[in-house]
Parts: sequence; structure tokens; C-alpha cells
Amino acid sequence: VQGAAVRLREHLPAAVVAARAPEYRVSEAMRLRSAVETTWNMHFFELSDDAKAAAYALAVVEPDGVPQDVVVGVLGSSADRAAVAIADLLACSLVQRDFETVVAVISMHRLVQDVAFDKLAASAVD
Repeated sequence: VQGAAVRLREHLPAAVVAARAPEYRVSEAMRLRSAVETTWNMHFFELSDDAKAAAYALAVVEPDGVPQDVVVGVLGSSADRAAVAIADLLACSLVQRDFETVVAVISMHRLVQDVAFDKLAASAVD
């Protein structure tokens, strides 16, 4: 087996060998977070200011079952304005909404929440 590994290394480009080395392997969780962050970055500039404010607010609360009224309160506006902001987030798959409850609730996946929180913290530093 060792001889085969040596021969394989001779025939593969150094970059491929390096990418397969244990120290370069990325955990599955990091790959998922990276994918979420890429999605966030792609959509962030398309979001309205209200949608950004809603996303940041949802990043600092419990991720599941947040009443839609929380977004209304954060925006200090009407339910219609909050609904538009939430629709923006839904269109980008950054949140989910559950209508089967008595009150419409919003959920944000924990990885999306983590990325949003990091972006919020970074913007506070700038």
C-alpha cells in the first residue's frame, strides 16, 4: 500500500496531494457555513434596508418561532412594511415562515443566524 501511495504522489499534481492532506481538510460544518455565507453575500446587497434590519434582528433572538410582530416592532412600522421585508428574506431563502400557527412565525436556520450575527458584529466594528 505504501508503494502505491508513493507512486500516486509522483503522478498527481502537488496541489491535489496538498488538498488531500489532513491539515487541509475542512470539516463538513465549515463547508456548510461557507455555503451559507456565500449565499448571504450574494443576496445581501439585493436586500432592502428593512430586510437587512429584520435579518439582523432575527440573528440575535431564538432562531425558531419568532412572531412576525417582532419584525414589525424592530422596523417601527406597519405590518405591511414588515411583510415586504420578510418576503425579501423568504425570496432569498434566508428565513422560513410558518402559517400553521395561530400567529405567523419566522424561523432562521442556525447557520444563517450565525453568519448574520457575524456580519452584524463586523458592521458594528466598522
